[in-house]
Amino acid sequence: MDSRTTLVLLCLAYVLGAVLCDGDDDHNLFGSIRNCAPDSDLAELTGVSVLGFRKNDTVCTLRRDKHTTISIDFINKKREWRVTSKVHGVIAGLSMPFDLKHPDACKDTGLVCPLAPGPQTYTYSIFVDKNKPKLKHVDVKWELLNEFNKPIVCVLIPAKIR
Repeated sequence: MDSRTTLVLLCLAYVLGAVLCDGDDDHNLFGSIRNCAPDSDLAELTGVSVLGFRKNDTVCTLRRDKHTTISIDFINKKREWRVTSKVHGVIAGLSMPFDLKHPDACKDTGLVCPLAPGPQTYTYSIFVDKNKPKLKHVDVKWELLNEFNKPIVCVLIPAKIR
C-alpha cells in the first residue's frame, strides 16, 4: 500500500470517530442498522437509535459541524467489571479503528460498572467536526467490550458525511 493510500485510510479512520447516526432477521433488527454480535452470550441487543436517523432510512446522514447521539439498549446477561467503547470505520472491507475521547463506557454514558445483569442503556454524544471530509459511504462499527475484549454488544451503522 502506498503512502497516499495509507494517509487516506488513516484520515477516514479519524473521521469515523465523528461518525454516528439516529435494525427483520437476527442480524438486521433496527432498519439498516445491524447487530454485528447476534450470538453474544453476554447481552441481547434490544434497541439502537441515532439522532436524526429514522428506522426506514437506509443510510445515516451525518452533518458536519453538528452533534449527534447514539443510544444502545440491551439486556446484560452477566456481571461485567469493566466496559470499553470501540469504534471502527469499515470502508470497502477495511476496518480502521478510531480512538474515542472517552472510551470508558461506564463514565458519563448511563452505564455504571460493575455492570449488573438486566436492562441497560448506553448513550454517547459526539461532535462531527466541520473539517472532516465528505464521505458517500462508511459503515460505523460501534462495540461495547468487556475486560477480556469480548463484545457485549456490537452495531453496524451505514453512514455518509455531508
